[in-house]
This record gives sequence, C-alpha cells and structure tokens, in this order.
Amino acid sequence: MAVILGIVEEGFVNDCRLFHTHILGYLVILTLCILVEGCVVWVAMKGSILYTEPRDPMQYLLYIRLVILLVEFVWSVVGVVWIIQYYNDCPSNMVKKSVLGIIICDWVIFFSVLVTAWCVFDTAGRNWVKLKRCKREIKRTDTHVWRTKLNQRLTMEAYEASWEHRCKLLCCCAGVQDNQQHAFQEIARLLSEFFIDVDLVPSDVVAGLVLLRQQQKHQRQMIVGQHSNDTYQFLSGVPINPRTKFVQLSRPEILEQFKEVVYYMRYALAAYGWPLYIYTHPGAGACQLLKFCSCCCCQCCRKHDDECTLEHDNCCQCNLAGLKRTLHNYGLSNTEVTYANFHSAVNETCFFVAIDHDRKTVVVTIRGTLSLQDCLTDLTADAESFRAFSDDFPHDWYGHRGMLESAVYVKNKLEELLLLDLAFSKQMDEEQYGLIIAGHSLGAGTAAILSILLKKQYPNLRCFPFSPPGGLLSKTAVDASRSYITSTVVGKDVVPR
Repeated sequence: MAVILGIVEEGFVNDCRLFHTHILGYLVILTLCILVEGCVVWVAMKGSILYTEPRDPMQYLLYIRLVILLVEFVWSVVGVVWIIQYYNDCPSNMVKKSVLGIIICDWVIFFSVLVTAWCVFDTAGRNWVKLKRCKREIKRTDTHVWRTKLNQRLTMEAYEASWEHRCKLLCCCAGVQDNQQHAFQEIARLLSEFFIDVDLVPSDVVAGLVLLRQQQKHQRQMIVGQHSNDTYQFLSGVPINPRTKFVQLSRPEILEQFKEVVYYMRYALAAYGWPLYIYTHPGAGACQLLKFCSCCCCQCCRKHDDECTLEHDNCCQCNLAGLKRTLHNYGLSNTEVTYANFHSAVNETCFFVAIDHDRKTVVVTIRGTLSLQDCLTDLTADAESFRAFSDDFPHDWYGHRGMLESAVYVKNKLEELLLLDLAFSKQMDEEQYGLIIAGHSLGAGTAAILSILLKKQYPNLRCFPFSPPGGLLSKTAVDASRSYITSTVVGKDVVPR
C-alpha cells in the first residue's frame, strides 16, 4: 500500500482524496496487526505444551486482535460505500483499481477467517471450563456436593451434545436413518470422554507426535547399543532378538495353512467391488469391467445372472462386476456367487456369499471400511455384551458394539433369506462343503464376531479375518475362539495393534 501511495500520489486529487484516506487508514490498521501478531508469536513461544502459565497474556492479545479485526471490517465497509459513490467521479484509473483490489482482497481474507473460525472453533469450550470448575469444587469442599455433581452431570451432557451436533454436521451426507441416530450419541460419548481432559491445539498434537517419534528412535538406539541385552534391531521381517519366531514355511502343515490364508484373502479383496479394482488397475481397469457390467440404458441389453441374487448395486451392476472380475483375475473361476448385498449403512455392512467348488467351501465375505457409514460403524466402539443378542453366551463376552451389531445384521440376512441353506444345497458332489467366513478391516472384525454367532449352528466353520481392529473382543471371547479364528496382521499395521 505504501508503494501504491508513492506511485500514484498525484492521482489523489479532487474526488479521489477519500481513496487516499482509505489507503492511509489501511496502513495504520495493518501496522497495528503486525505489532499485535508479533507479540502473539513471542508469547506463544513461551513455556511448553503442558506448561501454559507463561502464555497467560495470550488471551488479552487475542482480544486486542479481535478488536482490530472488527475495526478493519468496519473500515472495509466504509471503503465499499466510498467506492460505490465516487468510483465514476475519480479520474485516475490507477487509484480506482488499486482501491478496488485492496477491498476485494480484504473481503476474501474476511471470508477465509470466518470459514476457518467456523471449522476450528470449539463451541464446547465453555462446557469444558464449567466441567473443570465442577471437578475443582468437588475436591475442594464437601458441602453441597450433590449440587456440584448435578452441575457436573449437566455440563457433561452439554459437552456430549456439542460433540453429537458436530458429528451430525460433519456426517450430514451419510444418509443415517432415524433408527440409527443412536450411533451419533455413542460416538459423541466416546469422543467427549477421550478429549475431556485434553486442552491442546492441533499444533500441540503435531509437536507431540514429532517428539514421540524422536523419543522412540532414541530409545531404540540406546537398546540396540547396549551390550547387556540381546536386541538386534527394530525392523519388520528380520529377527529382533534370538527368541523371535517366524512362520515355519518349511513345515508342510504350516505352509498349507499359509496358502489357505492367502487364498481367502482374495475374497476379502473382491468384496470391495469396483472402487478397489479401478484403484489397482488405473490404466485399463474401467475397460476390463465393461465385460461384466450391464447396460443401464437399454433393458434388453441388461445382463441377468439368475444364479446370483443382487441387492443395492448401481444401475450398471459395477460392484458385482468388480467382484467377479477380481475373482476371475485371481484364478477363482470355479467360484459361484449366489448372493451379493452392497447396502451400506451404520452398523450394516456389505457382504456376499459364494460357493468355491475347488475348495468345496461356502464363503461368506464381509467388506471393510469404504464409505462414511462404515467409518461411523468403526467409531461406535463401546463394548457390547454378546448376551444383549442371545442368552447362549457367557456374561463376560464383550465385543466392539458397531461390529457386533453388523455381525447380527449379516446373521439375520443369512437366516431370513436362507442363504447358507441354498448355497449348501448346490454342492456338486456328495462330499460335505465347509463354511468359511472372511473379511478385511471392518469386515474382519464383523467376520470374527459372526463366526462366534454361527459356531453353534455350524461347528466346523473357520474364520479368516485380515487386519481386524484391536480391542475387538474381550479376553474370554478371544480364548474361546482361538481354535477356529485365524487372524492375519502384516508388519506394523497400527489398526490391529
């Protein structure tokens, strides 16, 4: 702005003098902004992440900055009024264009500040401060404890309500049904309990993660450098110490089990349909799917697979096409898909049923996280008792609530449509077919719980969950299902660990 004043000084005459005043006012405002923001940076560098007392003056600096922002907004409105009234009367095009550009840039900045504040401002901050005050009062005095605890409970409910509102706002496009609104309440309760004592900003979290990583590297170097221990190194695929155990593929029975795990992983990948197929075949993937797709424009050109019952696919049956194409590419051409359901909702996951005539098995495969509804199912992470759905299970069997409800949804579908009975009735010889349940990520957790629910009805079933989430089952349920559930975790995958 100082450069503009110096270059076009002679243009600020007659009706253009108000524009000269406007630019001078902006110079004063921006100078104050630079001084205040410099003080903000200086104060922000004091203390540490958890030692906040040296940064106490920050609130007053922010109040001053907010006042300057309001003054800047008022001055921008004045500039808009002046430029509307005197734009045609000012003879200097340079002056008019300069002032117009300043005003446009200023309003763009205002808009970006409002959007940023709307995204990052924690409306639950007042409730958080009240909750802290209630906890201090409970510790400090024994009088009127019941009233203080009542205030604490009300404040906690308000804090959860703010998180619930935030979740609904972020997931407004998820298409959550009315009978699934409780998922938002459970997610809000989980997030409020997790962040209730966290008084941090995003930069603190990033700095903490960086420091944690540096500390991990330092500790690993110290452990490897000490001669008193037998640790070699911390890498995947190599021995960490002399007691490290690897899969003994030289043993025939272990090799056969490993091949079986790899074999059914292909079903877990096929469950993702066309999105994963296009992702893994970015070049010719779309063209390869056309052979398996149906024409959505002409009814006579639509392909009808009488042997497969299809639900909730798109008009061209792209998900079914991606499923079949993936199985075909993996050499599973002797596999018959009898049912495929691509309905995705909170606590209701996609799955398909297939008959593998080569392995003589009926395979139920559950898709992993792929949609926003699946993410909400993942976040519904409270513990739920198995006895909430059946009295046949012990009292101490618990599972991930979202995945337990998803497993119950799949089980009800299998029973209502007689999917497993119809699949077993299509076996090609007299040899009895087995039941396999597989899935990846969200599908892995759902598959593991589904296998527990179906174990009594199908005693010989086996389950292959790939990268199931950690904390899926209680210890008693894990111990009871070891014999028929084989989980697979690759490397340092953080989700199962």
